Amino acid sequence: MQAMTGFDCVCGSIALFEQALESRDPGRIIRTSGGLAKLAGYSTFHFTRLFSAITGMSPKEYISGRILSKAAEELVTTTLSLATIAQRSGFLDYETFSRAFKTRFSITPKRVRELGYTPFAVLEELVPKLEAGNVQVIQPEDHLLDRPAFTLTGLQFFMENATTTFHKAWASFMRIQNRVAGRLSPATFYQYSAWTDDDAVDGMSVLCALETDAQVAQEPIFITRNIPAASYIQFIHTGDVSTLHETYRYIYQSWFARQDVKPLGFWEFQRYPGEGQVTEINIPVTLL
Repeated sequence: MQAMTGFDCVCGSIALFEQALESRDPGRIIRTSGGLAKLAGYSTFHFTRLFSAITGMSPKEYISGRILSKAAEELVTTTLSLATIAQRSGFLDYETFSRAFKTRFSITPKRVRELGYTPFAVLEELVPKLEAGNVQVIQPEDHLLDRPAFTLTGLQFFMENATTTFHKAWASFMRIQNRVAGRLSPATFYQYSAWTDDDAVDGMSVLCALETDAQVAQEPIFITRNIPAASYIQFIHTGDVSTLHETYRYIYQSWFARQDVKPLGFWEFQRYPGEGQVTEINIPVTLL
């Protein structure tokens, strides 16, 4: 079997989505980011990062935009009833379809039918391009490595997807981090992030932690998590954390897009060795 890069997986998922959409079979139409990620063989979280980095929009935005745009096309080019078009687009009823349509296009389906032309903001099928040099950052150092199981102890927080900084969470942990028992020497801080493939959960769990001895009991306020042995792609980010998003953009837009290596599972961690001038980004992977 020919190896597929991250870019290939995104293009393949778009092609399969478009085939299902073209069928106008409500049972085949893919309506969630998780459904599209499954076609590519990714977790929803990693696929959303990859898809967004390559295309410039989220899978959710693309799915919704294309379904409603296809419906808008049918309003103008066919004589199908409004209720039938809603049903063919996968909506349970016309009212739900009409609300979604108006939210996107600022006009009702009925009015589009009366005017006889498709509205502004119709979304065409994406044809992604992988252009050399489309990431304007210095490439961070990367390593493929295996790491044995280890244990983290710290404070756990739920962060919504709209969260732009974890400063408050870290400030809370740092005020009591000296109470973590059994820390290994030298003391090393970690940020462990975990998520679910449930589209209804708009965020992820973040553990601000220290590496500890798994056998040592902790105060009830702390969460202890045992991290399994795994293979990782590790990226080394140097400099201030305010530019960390640029490194993540490189990771997905350039590195994973060009490699036949997939992020694995529903978690990753950052490790902060030394005095915090370096951030290790560790993403578990499966080698294809």
